[in-house]
Amino acid sequence: MLPHCGPNGLLSAEPVAILDRRLAKVNNRAVAYVLVKWSNHTDEDATWENYTDLIQRDWWCSSSKMEDSK
Repeated sequence: MLPHCGPNGLLSAEPVAILDRRLAKVNNRAVAYVLVKWSNHTDEDATWENYTDLIQRDWWCSSSKMEDSK
């Protein structure tokens, strides 16, 4: 199966699942991070993303495939 490309010809990667959560201290404040599994990538390629940034990009609400595996 070939990876999905967007209209601009670049690989499109959308969040598929949240694999884990953690809190980190940034500038003396607690910041939530989530480990995101991306479409077209393996579990080993999952990345830690700032939870607030993920919501602001509308990926959390707009992706119908997004699952919380916890």
